[in-house]
Amino acid sequence: MPCALLLAVMLGACSKPAPAPPTDPPKAEKTAPAAKAAHAPTPKEALGEQKAVAAADKAIGAEQIVGDYRIGLGFKVPRPLYLPGAGSRMEDQPGKGADAYMIVTVREVRTKRHLPRAGVSANVPRGEFEVPALPLLEVWDDFAHYAANVPLVKVGQEFQITLKVSPPVYGRHGDCIALWDKPATAKFIVKRGGGRLEVVGDPAGPADAGWMVGGDVADALEETRQLVDAGQYTVGWVVEGPEPVWRWDKGKPIPEPIPDQATNHLEVVLLEKATGRMVTGAGVTLTLTPAAAGEHPIQFPLLPLMSEFHHYGATVAIPPGTYRVGIRIVRPTFTTLRADRLSRTLSLTLPEPWIRKP
Repeated sequence: MPCALLLAVMLGACSKPAPAPPTDPPKAEKTAPAAKAAHAPTPKEALGEQKAVAAADKAIGAEQIVGDYRIGLGFKVPRPLYLPGAGSRMEDQPGKGADAYMIVTVREVRTKRHLPRAGVSANVPRGEFEVPALPLLEVWDDFAHYAANVPLVKVGQEFQITLKVSPPVYGRHGDCIALWDKPATAKFIVKRGGGRLEVVGDPAGPADAGWMVGGDVADALEETRQLVDAGQYTVGWVVEGPEPVWRWDKGKPIPEPIPDQATNHLEVVLLEKATGRMVTGAGVTLTLTPAAAGEHPIQFPLLPLMSEFHHYGATVAIPPGTYRVGIRIVRPTFTTLRADRLSRTLSLTLPEPWIRKP
């Protein structure tokens, strides 16, 4: 995964042992790493993300840019939600009195890609009072968003909704350390008229000049060594030199330990097969089974990571040899609007072995 120039200097040649991660993360430039238009993605590569962004733009009534976030608000009719459960997804019907499905989009400023696992809450009025900090669920649908079924029928003809966004609880490469690291607040005026809720404000604008919606998918596919369809997913396999990564914990980046003599940063790219969109929030485990007799498999979890494209990765020390690559995918933690969407755990073995050369 290409990182900021500072990381390249810090890492040196990929063939060298990886250095221990610094106590403090690098001061990356505050520019979005995803989908920079070094090349224009083909329509097929970008189509899923572009359709999702267009659907999100249509669904929200207004959008504000606050810090590193695009925050949008819109409303639809109430609908059942399907929550992640121990087995199949659990249906959750709208509560008594709920008359609106509130949609909040939280997106990266330049490319408009969805930011996963953010903490999103809404201060929703109830009569003369305001109910503080109603938590919203992350929802996967035609576009990813945060949402809740809410009762707004008694709040009057005009009212304010305050949205609060905390940084995504998601691992990062060095190029994302200085991005989406602070909370943000957006306040929207909502008017009721003709049986509809209208959000006052500017509509969603285009991606910034020089940045391509869906370019992150193009970059991911360009880097994959193998790409296979499995169940509801398209799965890509990426092998690179060792790189430091950070998990997000208690409001700050924490460096992941790097093994002595680390050899590789191994990545899995996860797309929804039906749409070609990046899937975030899944649990991914990698198993490398040596072809040599008597050798034990090497198994480790992959950390969900934000960088130029969302993926799952780990920096590891792997002995030279030939390995069968097994990937286990546990369904994502987000809520859906269909019970069967990205709902199952699956395991697959890539058709081609990986040869880790000395």
